[in-house]
Amino acid sequence: MVYAITLPGLAIALITRQLTRRLRQELSEEMRPLRYLQSSARLSTLPLPVLEDLSEALLDFSEVSDLEAWFDLL
Repeated sequence: MVYAITLPGLAIALITRQLTRRLRQELSEEMRPLRYLQSSARLSTLPLPVLEDLSEALLDFSEVSDLEAWFDLL
């Protein structure tokens, strides 16, 4: 995967890896971060403070539905 080399880009790359490992499956296309200029990915639309919150919240996730529920609370 290729991400913009920015602080948010690095945070998205790290969180994507953590989620994939924690949930033991690849993220759906909708949940994955942007690749180049695709506009529908949810992680890529989050500001850095929200990404930081997600990086802590994901430690409690055990299923993809936990991630989906977290997004629903935004």
